[in-house]
Amino acid sequence: MSTAKVTLSRSTELEPGTVSWDSGLNLPIEADIPFDSTLAGAGWYPSEIFEGVCFRWMGSTSTARVIAVLDRSIDLELSVYVPHIVDHACWGAVTLRVDGRPVEAILTADEVRRYVVRLPARSAVAASGAGSVRHAMAESLTEIEICAPFAKQPNPNDARTLSIAVSLLRVRPIAPEVHTRNRLIVRAALLSYFAERDVAGLIPASDGPGTTS
Repeated sequence: MSTAKVTLSRSTELEPGTVSWDSGLNLPIEADIPFDSTLAGAGWYPSEIFEGVCFRWMGSTSTARVIAVLDRSIDLELSVYVPHIVDHACWGAVTLRVDGRPVEAILTADEVRRYVVRLPARSAVAASGAGSVRHAMAESLTEIEICAPFAKQPNPNDARTLSIAVSLLRVRPIAPEVHTRNRLIVRAALLSYFAERDVAGLIPASDGPGTTS
């Protein structure tokens, strides 16, 4: 990315609620957030790959979190993809919170089991002047917490305690008329880019690549 100063603002030329910056890109209402070494969050073991799928285990603590930058002006659907679980009797014990509030998660089984959450749009809060840039970014930050309180050590040769492994967080708009909006893969590098500039302090620190918390 360019080292030029980044400015975030609510767009008046595109769909209401679209967040854009001076690179010409629009903050997506669709996003695929892979659980690889770029993940922005805490409570995850380093990423690993099995049968071509990259994922991260949680289990060092009962709760792990992910920080996402999303357009919260519309209703969204979040899907948490879970390719592995330490105990198949515990699928119903996984719970989720968004921005500190419990949310209902529906377990579905396609090729990979996933927990699906419906996320209602945030109410608009007015902001203007010098604070509008930081306000726009703050309104876009979303914290997803996953709780899996059944970790155990499944392998005597592995000192880790494990609960579930997550490979992907997928975000899609619920309203069908907005599916034509461009999609963008959101990675932690993008968050770091913002954190070094006008929106510093809004984004919680990540574990970073290959670390555990």
